Amino acid sequence: MFVLKKILAAFSLPPGLFVSILIGAGIYVLLRKKGKGLAILLLGLACLIWAMSLNPVADSMVRSLEKAVPAPTNPQGDVVIVLHGTGQRLGPGIALQTNLKVPLVLCGFNYLKRNSAERARLLNNLEEAGVPNEMVIIEAESRDTHENVVAAKAICEERGLRRPLVVTSAFHGRRVRLACRKSGFKAEVVPVSFTVLGRAIGYTWRDALPDAEDLYNVSLAMNEYLGLVFYRLIY
Repeated sequence: MFVLKKILAAFSLPPGLFVSILIGAGIYVLLRKKGKGLAILLLGLACLIWAMSLNPVADSMVRSLEKAVPAPTNPQGDVVIVLHGTGQRLGPGIALQTNLKVPLVLCGFNYLKRNSAERARLLNNLEEAGVPNEMVIIEAESRDTHENVVAAKAICEERGLRRPLVVTSAFHGRRVRLACRKSGFKAEVVPVSFTVLGRAIGYTWRDALPDAEDLYNVSLAMNEYLGLVFYRLIY
């Protein structure tokens, strides 16, 4: 009964619900002889959504990104730059700043641009964590990775900082490294927040069921791969 309940739940909620609808529509078209090509298309889309919602697929795509930029064993620099975005980046950035006692640059923190209360709250939290306000530089204009890197480079050049450490999520490290190279920004990328690499892998029957979190992780990975292609072609 437990197994049946899990299977029914997986195919009754998105993204499994869409798989169920497409399979049902494909079978209906076949039975009504409405067109073999349409049935194949519907069933193919069902299989594609199913595959993109599986944990092994998500793990494989994210793992290839996370292993692209190895984490430095003992990062040393004269400034710590934390890129805003998906993932737990600020905590490791604070720990690195506390260890090195260097300026902390928060890049791309757009939500602080017109929110003075949030800005004050963040600065207060940083001070409580051991980072004095005078050591914090907040950049709230850049909107994507390329702009983050360009803004960080400008801040470093203006303040004479020559050994920047850029903290970002592990799956995002490859694109950050490429953006730095394209922008002529000589920085060491410090990947944090690993989700797959280093984790013991063991799959069960439940990993064959579509899952929204795995679809989200596949989406994140695809965004990174598309970003890499775009950065190589445009910048």
